[in-house]
Amino acid sequence: MTRRAVCATLPALAVPAALPLAANATPTGDERFMALYHAWLAIHEEWNTPNGHLTMDEETRWSRELGSRQYAILAQMEIHRPKTREGILALLWVQWRESGPVSTVGSDAWREELEEGDFRMMIAVWRSITGLDGLPRRLV
Repeated sequence: MTRRAVCATLPALAVPAALPLAANATPTGDERFMALYHAWLAIHEEWNTPNGHLTMDEETRWSRELGSRQYAILAQMEIHRPKTREGILALLWVQWRESGPVSTVGSDAWREELEEGDFRMMIAVWRSITGLDGLPRRLV
């Protein structure tokens, strides 16, 4: 998923962000997107789980297979765009995790990265949608 893909969803942010969601509301039209999001979360979690028992060849195959599945899901997320506040927050979280700052949290390099235009824009969109301060985090 590219930064342009997130920017393409920005016009859709105005309406969902302005409408409060009921606690028991179902994400009408977002079922497919949210299923993709949860599949991405599962892969992301698996990817970040240590696999010390694998050989180098197994690790390489495992990593390639996960990467292939992940990018297939990201491609589908571009097609099945979110239509609700929760879906847009999920998309923004994916974007932040996929292309957000990579330096060690709290380091000088990390603080410098946060000042880059793309990251500042993602932070601004997240704050606008949620009404919260701070950096993007997983809310859905």
